[in-house]
Amino acid sequence: MAEGAMGRRGLDPEQLVRRASRGLLELLDHAGSASVGLPRPDGTVYLFRTIRDREGDFDIVVDVRQSLCGWAMATGRSAICEDARSDPNVDRAIMAANGLRSSLYVPLMHAGKVVGVLAAGSPSPKAFNETDLRRAEAVASVVATVVATSEALTKLVSDFSTPGHRAGLRVDAAEIEAVGAFVTSLVDPGLAELGRRRLAIEAVLAEGGPTMVVQPIFELRGRSVVGVEALARFPTRPVRPPDRWFTEAERVGLGADLELAAARRALALLAELPPAVALAVNVGPVTLRDERFAELVGRVEAERVVVELTEHLRVDDYAGLGEAVARLRRYGARLSVDDAGAGYASFSHVLELRPDMVKLDRSLVRRIDRDGLRRDLAASLVGFAHRAGALVVAEGLETAGELATVEALGVEYGQGYYLARPGSLGESPTACSDPSPARRRV
Repeated sequence: MAEGAMGRRGLDPEQLVRRASRGLLELLDHAGSASVGLPRPDGTVYLFRTIRDREGDFDIVVDVRQSLCGWAMATGRSAICEDARSDPNVDRAIMAANGLRSSLYVPLMHAGKVVGVLAAGSPSPKAFNETDLRRAEAVASVVATVVATSEALTKLVSDFSTPGHRAGLRVDAAEIEAVGAFVTSLVDPGLAELGRRRLAIEAVLAEGGPTMVVQPIFELRGRSVVGVEALARFPTRPVRPPDRWFTEAERVGLGADLELAAARRALALLAELPPAVALAVNVGPVTLRDERFAELVGRVEAERVVVELTEHLRVDDYAGLGEAVARLRRYGARLSVDDAGAGYASFSHVLELRPDMVKLDRSLVRRIDRDGLRRDLAASLVGFAHRAGALVVAEGLETAGELATVEALGVEYGQGYYLARPGSLGESPTACSDPSPARRRV
């Protein structure tokens, strides 16, 4: 986000307006994109933009003097552009650059003052009608209140951080933090809790990221260790499972930062592993597409890196994800699709990305020796993976029966408590019985 568009302390209003833009997109059936725009001192509007069927941020800056967006803010009146190619009031260059033909604008009014604008766009001309306009206007007052209140409270908390204000009120740093917690808890207790968790995540990032343990991956035929999966651990309070930390980091806008920090810590372990042992690193789709992650992989012996794509939700931008995977493969890294059998996403990942490996989810492996339906589904997934040219790893193996069953289904690799528990590198059985990486590669 551009410097100065909004403050960072207090309620983190940026996250609020991003949620508002996503909600507006769902409200307007004909919109291809939706934005919440906030004015800046330099005479521009910063638009927090959400694009349908796309992930990530696509924000733009618009000059208020040359746009219908600026006109709506200047006059306090709503407006619809039916076709940018013939409307002299819109910035045609901006519209063309963003693939838009028609658009809609509703000013955000709070206490008689314009505090921003709701905007929606479409690649088709005449996409919006009066129903769309009424829907946008119906939620505008709510969004305006959220924006104005969050900015006001953010300024209040920020004021308590300035030396002059502190001196005037004779409060110390602890009291300043207490005031901030009090303000947010009054407005939204859930938001206050998110603020505390954001601070906890920022503390982990300040320490370089979570610590790492490894769990060995075995070739089932010879019971030799051919790889390890790096697993994040958070020894700091509050005590929560690792997946909760990553979920909450995503909620407060630090998801990619935390995943990158964990990946950095994981890849550092590669130098300590035997040469024939591969390292599996977990990332989500957003981080996988992040150039910073590709740079991390490019700095190590990438031929020994397996990138595990961890995601239970559908990915719509497979073209962008495929480009990121291709870049990693040029370095020599391989791709594994995690959680196969836990949801619909893994099937699409296999079809669209053609991974080198597929991991059967532990929920499918559990009791597979005693549950015929689980066994039948696993057999189908194993056949599906093999036809796609992928090897199969069974995770969550906890009994001899589960191990024997997945072996009988043709699964090549496995990991789980029955074979070895996660631990530090010093505790992990990472020696390979067969030193040939060509034969024992996972």
